[in-house]
Amino acid sequence: RTYMASLSEKSETSHLPPNVLFIGQSNAAGRSRPYSPPEAVASPSLRRSDEMLSSCDPKKASAGYSPLNYLHHMYSSGYNFARGGTSLREWTDNFDEWLPTRFDGAADVVWIQGESDLADAETVETYALRLGQFIRRLSKVYRIERLFVVCTTSTRETLRANAPALREQQASAVESIRAEGIDARLISTEGVAMCGDGVHYSDRGCYEVSLRLERAILNRQEPATFDVASWSDRMERAKAQLEAEMEKEMSFGSLLGGEKKRKMVNYTYGEILPLTLYQALSSLPPFESLADLGSGCGGVLLTASMMGCERLVGVEAMQSYLRQSQLLLPDANLAAGDFCEDLRWISASVIVVCSTLYDEDLMREIGEIIDARAADGVHVITLDKPLPS
Repeated sequence: RTYMASLSEKSETSHLPPNVLFIGQSNAAGRSRPYSPPEAVASPSLRRSDEMLSSCDPKKASAGYSPLNYLHHMYSSGYNFARGGTSLREWTDNFDEWLPTRFDGAADVVWIQGESDLADAETVETYALRLGQFIRRLSKVYRIERLFVVCTTSTRETLRANAPALREQQASAVESIRAEGIDARLISTEGVAMCGDGVHYSDRGCYEVSLRLERAILNRQEPATFDVASWSDRMERAKAQLEAEMEKEMSFGSLLGGEKKRKMVNYTYGEILPLTLYQALSSLPPFESLADLGSGCGGVLLTASMMGCERLVGVEAMQSYLRQSQLLLPDANLAAGDFCEDLRWISASVIVVCSTLYDEDLMREIGEIIDARAADGVHVITLDKPLPS
């Protein structure tokens, strides 16, 4: 199906290829209802299509709105090939049947898929390799101008444990595809509003994804050049050091006749991805110091360190996580405790609050402290929840 639209924003869109392809599963096929954003978050260049841009999936011929409904006017032609509930393996096996259209000219490709692959850890481990193979095959059929891979996210209890690993696989695939000459970009879904099922974008979430795609499409945000592989390697080495220390402690305890049994337990609920933070920090003026409130294993501080930030501050309640971050960044100013009481972070130029599970009272307290004590011009990054002040 082809939908034509006048390109009224030619100053911004005249450089775009004529076609855009949406490929993936239900978040790409369309599950949300129309959304009218408040003026505070509305983009003047995003206008919702009054006509459904339905997918080619016969089961979801008019399922609902997808991000394409907000982006279609930026291109001459929009094709939505997405199919609900499909895995990457199914896309590979049904390539010729599900992608039948051929056309002249270049195309931007938007890949929104991954939820169906989250249930199997073994499938997650090979996702990057298989996605790379799929995109290479796709590039032989269509002249791909740019590829936008939208990160998979899920809050469903049975799926969210594998989500961080799958996002790392998607980031790895983007890096390898880019190395082969395709302009590939990763689109973050951190903080995107979700439906109650924990898998699909809500009405507002669908629009939020469209906003992020719009920024990338119009080159308002340069593709990240962050070294994800190096970041992951350093995190893994620090974790291995910590586990070796704990194993040594257990062995020493057994020699003394004690019953010392300790185990690495993961209490995280989804750390911010390094590329997501890299893109956010890249949009700020140069900064010399960064603080992370609830610094965990040190991933946020490591990202800032790799970007050249010299003064790093973190406060973390859990001793094992604090020790891992100390092994990772021995020169950082790190402390165990309550960051609402230990205010060593208050003078930082940038303050990061991974606030996904912080309640309103804690967010209010953080806001009050920053309002009263932080320097003018401080930049505060929160996840999911804004500061109430």
